[in-house]
Amino acid sequence: MRTVHVHLTRGSRGAITAAELRRVARRVLAAEEVAPAVEVEVVLADEATVRDLNRLYRGRDEPADVLSFAEADVAATFRSPEDAPPSLGEVVICLPVAQSQASDAGRAVAGELAHLLTHGLLHLLGYDHEEDEAGSQRMKAREDELLTSLGYAGQYAHGH
Repeated sequence: MRTVHVHLTRGSRGAITAAELRRVARRVLAAEEVAPAVEVEVVLADEATVRDLNRLYRGRDEPADVLSFAEADVAATFRSPEDAPPSLGEVVICLPVAQSQASDAGRAVAGELAHLLTHGLLHLLGYDHEEDEAGSQRMKAREDELLTSLGYAGQYAHGH
């Protein structure tokens, strides 16, 4: 079974449940045919934490809505126990930014968080919207398909 570890920040109560984040992640990974014996970390973080991560790893001194850290990119720095299942990586979502984006667009926070988690997972799986327009369109189309299958059609918008 795909293991999804969820870490919630203060203030996340009512935005989305850990169980729903696990459901979204597992369905995305299954749809992308990721091996069942894999782990992924999902973190809902505060703005200061995400700003620090974005500055440290991307050179941007601002909070991002979502950051993805592929295991392959950090494996040389951090070692997992030998008996641990393979890790896909970590998706860090900035809860205040997600809440603001949802409010500005007049949509539910849960839909925004499902979109950001899906987006982050697709990055971990090699999708890239920054490389070229074709990649961007491919990623958006896949997000649409996945979010529709999860029951979130129309509850998010592509802000990337």
